[in-house]
Amino acid sequence: MDKKLNKGVFITFEGIDGCGKSVQSRRLAAYLQKKGYKCRLTFEPGDCALGEELRRVLLKSPAGSLSARTEALLFATARAQHVDEVIIPALKRGEIVICDRFIDSTIAYQGAGRGLDIKFLQALNAFATDGLEPDLTFVLRVSVATSLGRRKQDFDRIEEEGKVFFSLIADAYSLLAEQNPQRIKVIDGEADEDKVFAQICQKLEPFLASEGE
Repeated sequence: MDKKLNKGVFITFEGIDGCGKSVQSRRLAAYLQKKGYKCRLTFEPGDCALGEELRRVLLKSPAGSLSARTEALLFATARAQHVDEVIIPALKRGEIVICDRFIDSTIAYQGAGRGLDIKFLQALNAFATDGLEPDLTFVLRVSVATSLGRRKQDFDRIEEEGKVFFSLIADAYSLLAEQNPQRIKVIDGEADEDKVFAQICQKLEPFLASEGE
């Protein structure tokens, strides 16, 4: 029997590259589906036709080929279509939407990493999402050394950035968590996969209980 919530729930996973968020988001979706919840697993940029086109531009273009402002605007464009085409319809159906990256990635990567104005990026995100924000966000925290050690060798354009870039992003996620303690839950991503997932479930269950019938 399907379990029901009072409304659709929007959960996001965040962190620097190599933190394990993609693995854990897939694992959480499977876990919740097994428990009887209707889930929509998605990711950014991508998961819709326009998003996939922009993903290729954003991640596969040569290093240095996109300015920081162009990069931010392309991510926002992909996000706007993704929200309208994928996320909002699923939420209206009362589903749990689990998204690998969302608005916090822009603040961390294009804000802290690229040095763009945070207030502008916040306004851009608000426009792109029509004001939609996650109900719950898991930030998987790992060191930059762990991040580099876990990543595959065929780096995309953003993954090619160095230690200083990813240190700035890691610091930005820590600040976001401090500023949004009700929404953002920090997970020790240095632990093994099962222990990381156990942390996620421990923080998720009280939240889902509060959202249930």
